[in-house]
Amino acid sequence: IKGEVSFAFSGKAPEDADYSKANQRGFSLQAVPVGIDGMGFFTHQGVSIPGLSVEQLQAIYTGKITNWKQLGGPDLSIAAFYPKNSSYIKVFLGSQASNLSPKVQPVRDLTASFRKVAATPGAIAFSPVGLLVGQRSVRPLAISSQNNKEYVPIITDDRRINTKALQDNTYPLSRRVFVLIRRDNTPDQIAGVAYANLLLSKEGQKFVEKAGFVPIRADK
Repeated sequence: IKGEVSFAFSGKAPEDADYSKANQRGFSLQAVPVGIDGMGFFTHQGVSIPGLSVEQLQAIYTGKITNWKQLGGPDLSIAAFYPKNSSYIKVFLGSQASNLSPKVQPVRDLTASFRKVAATPGAIAFSPVGLLVGQRSVRPLAISSQNNKEYVPIITDDRRINTKALQDNTYPLSRRVFVLIRRDNTPDQIAGVAYANLLLSKEGQKFVEKAGFVPIRADK
């Protein structure tokens, strides 16, 4: 929007305020979806539960649930972590993001999240599925969209991203990733359109997949 880059790649959709700022500067902003990003939750290896619902995850991070025993797990306090400045908070908390429990501990980054959870009994955190799929020191959680036990794994038994569940929206915690384009009839617009078209091509969707995302095109 400020003209500092020709185009951008974003895991967060523009908000109304972003479109308004662009219009005030005399151009429009376009968000072209090129892939799907899954939000994966993981726990310490000692937390042996089959999965959680989105509602239960919200209750953990807002401080309403504080012990795994309340969820059918061991009698163990829950230690919840999250990476600082993570936009994923809004993906599963939504309007409750402002109610984040003061007991939830911020950590420096995703690497710190994995290390903390691996070393802390009763711990839980989240990350993009592309980074979670290769982790062996933590336990990925299956998630259900309703408050039931119809849990959908984000990682398959053979340690692959559950592409189908993200493409058909049966996995409840996902978001699209975008190429953001300045529609201003300049070389910046041409570059942004070309980059989006590249990533939406058959070969480009393979690059999207190699980067840890799920192709948005089913025919990739």
